Amino acid sequence: MELLPPVDPLWTVRQASAWLAVSEHALRCMLRRNQLPAEAVVRIGRRVRFRSDALRLWVRRGIPA
Repeated sequence: MELLPPVDPLWTVRQASAWLAVSEHALRCMLRRNQLPAEAVVRIGRRVRFRSDALRLWVRRGIPA
């Protein structure tokens, strides 16, 4: 059996906003304005989740102002 690499969990709006040190409202505004990288956003029906690895990479590269 082949072992798969570990997968980072998806973050909720609350978890992502806490890690980014912004309010949940600010994060939702950023989402509506398409200011977040598309590869970090996962939509499941009406719910939104964030790929933690993609958010970390986005911050490491420098968030555009």
